[in-house]
Amino acid sequence: MTRRLDMQSRHREQIERLLREHLPAIEVWAYGSRVNGQSHAGSDLDLVLRSPGLVEIDSSQLAKFNEAVQESTIPFLIEARDWARLPDSFHREIEREYVVLVGGEEQRVGGEWRRYEARALIEAGVLEIGDGYRAKKNELATSGLPFARAGNIKDGFQFTDVDRFPEEDLERVGNKTSKPSDVVFTSKGTVGRFAFVREDTPRFVYSPQLCFWRSLNHERIDPRFLFYWLSGREFYIQFKSVSGQTDMAEYVSLQDQRSMHLTLPPLPEQRAIAHILGALDDKIELNRRMNETLEEMARALFKSWFIDFDPVHAKAALKRPSPPLITPPLRGSRQAKGDSPQARRWGVVRRSYTQHAQQKARSLRENQTDAEGLLWHYLRHKQLDGHKFRRQQPIGPYIVDFACMPRKVIVELDGGQHAERRTHDERRDRFLQGQGYRLLRFWNNEVFENCFGVLERIYEAVQNPPPPQPAPDGLASATPPQGGSDRTGKKAWTVERARAYLDEMDPSIAALFPDCFVDSELGEVPAGWGVKALDEIAIFQNGLALQKFRPQEDEEGLPVVKIAQLRSGKADSGERSTANIRPECIIDDGDIIFSWSGSLMVRVWCGGRAALNQHLFKVTSKRFPKWLFLHSVRSHLIDFQTIAAGKATTMGHIKRHHLSDAMCVVPNGELLAESDGIFSTLLEKSISTNIQSRTLVALRDTLLPKLVSGEVRIPEAEGLETPP
Repeated sequence: MTRRLDMQSRHREQIERLLREHLPAIEVWAYGSRVNGQSHAGSDLDLVLRSPGLVEIDSSQLAKFNEAVQESTIPFLIEARDWARLPDSFHREIEREYVVLVGGEEQRVGGEWRRYEARALIEAGVLEIGDGYRAKKNELATSGLPFARAGNIKDGFQFTDVDRFPEEDLERVGNKTSKPSDVVFTSKGTVGRFAFVREDTPRFVYSPQLCFWRSLNHERIDPRFLFYWLSGREFYIQFKSVSGQTDMAEYVSLQDQRSMHLTLPPLPEQRAIAHILGALDDKIELNRRMNETLEEMARALFKSWFIDFDPVHAKAALKRPSPPLITPPLRGSRQAKGDSPQARRWGVVRRSYTQHAQQKARSLRENQTDAEGLLWHYLRHKQLDGHKFRRQQPIGPYIVDFACMPRKVIVELDGGQHAERRTHDERRDRFLQGQGYRLLRFWNNEVFENCFGVLERIYEAVQNPPPPQPAPDGLASATPPQGGSDRTGKKAWTVERARAYLDEMDPSIAALFPDCFVDSELGEVPAGWGVKALDEIAIFQNGLALQKFRPQEDEEGLPVVKIAQLRSGKADSGERSTANIRPECIIDDGDIIFSWSGSLMVRVWCGGRAALNQHLFKVTSKRFPKWLFLHSVRSHLIDFQTIAAGKATTMGHIKRHHLSDAMCVVPNGELLAESDGIFSTLLEKSISTNIQSRTLVALRDTLLPKLVSGEVRIPEAEGLETPP
């Protein structure tokens, strides 16, 4: 068992220097009162010296070390004993409580695996262990590199809501910015989270809550193997032994980390282990991104069809003439002068398009998506053949994702919030093309799966841009595009736009949408569709107070799912309930779960069979498909969160009557049945992918401790195939 050594760091460093000078390649353990917590200022320091092979140490070496200690300024006695000269009973006594003060240059740990002290690897230039930058509040901003804290490290990196450090001030930070292949360790507060910095991870600044382990020589330490080793039990035991050394939050100091030991196999075996575990992690990450794309597609399509009613608007537009376009009065004309209705009308439109453009652009830069961050990594700093790109660039009334202004090329990424605004994109495109810009559009998954192919197409565009097409009289920068919003702010559908939209739809599905609207309690809704409350289209079954339903002694029971487990997607609370509860309070893969208290959220559960605790609804329906009530609940989630936030209680919540007050538009039965083939396929694919990832995670978590400890060697592990 190892404990903390009671000694000032300056004395420890002095002793370690003398040991390395006079007893090189000797591993040194400290034991006795300065380890077991019974020391005082004048206590002796008891050391035991362990030579390679545990053979006796030359007496002259010991004598020289003792002389050097006596001549030093160390204010206490040091008793150094040779392990090989001590009886076995003394060995067992020392092994109960000790601290490794100095590791040997290398120690064999079975086969070709060797144990190294981190400090020795640092001194050899093989390894770097660093901590984060202590930024003052006034140094942080809303733009720049993410300033990563422990809360941003969870299943990778989460930079959606994070402070930022200005790029122009990075010289203050030194080496405390991320590099590809860094292993990140949360060392303060929430201790023991890990992340691996991939090539496509956005560059960030380390905060004091984070430390990084960085392989400086990949021929000695494979970076990804280092990540898996740090995630294993050997490092866990070491950091846990020192993390609770203060009365405050858990903390593992830089000094403690540099005094730890690593067990490393030969490089080929490191790489083989990293390959096996890395293949699993890569597949898990690919599944995560695939599911993001599937969910974005489903949400965008549901919003377009059943919330914005785009197909109905398009079909209605073909039945009536297009509304008159709002065009600016020509400069110098009589209409442009004085207080004419046309001039007043145009002034209102122009202001509505240009007001707050710069402010919105700044907000978009601060909240870029993962795909935008990856593409910007390769476009910034003129990396693409010297061409300068700007991100979130205002052009007239619009803001584009990326723009090469000198070459008149715009790059837009579709997915997430962009995919939900496709009807808006046509207006943007028409306006921007009228300004002479060439538009390139890519899906988010294209950037993730074929980033360099995307870059090649952008490169071709900036090399051969189309000739500029300026609008007459220089007024087009403020001119609303054809098919823009009308004076009420609603989307305007021209005949051209309606035809283009319907041409992209499956004709058999488009034919099922009506071509007009009727009045309802929600305003205009598609003819023939119904209006229903949420609790009319779905059953909301509350969970149980499962502390009253403990399993019997001989019963395994079911894992309990609370709000925390719903958020993580894992039934890992450690609590169990009897399986002898109402079937409607038991959940399984594919069930829709809605937390109505605390953190209001809707999830498709893929964590296996479990028991549902109170404060959670299991949402089902006997009449309507799962995807309909899933997206319907999601469409009201922001309203529910607002209601819960207004509660005076410590835990906000909604009540049953809020489900009755939340109204939804439900399509007719024929359209519902035809749509089911599309939405159910997307949902089922997402569920199966999540279940596969759960299996992969379980396999990785089983293999990791066995591989990084040498319990399972690579010849044995090679027979394990990575699931497709």
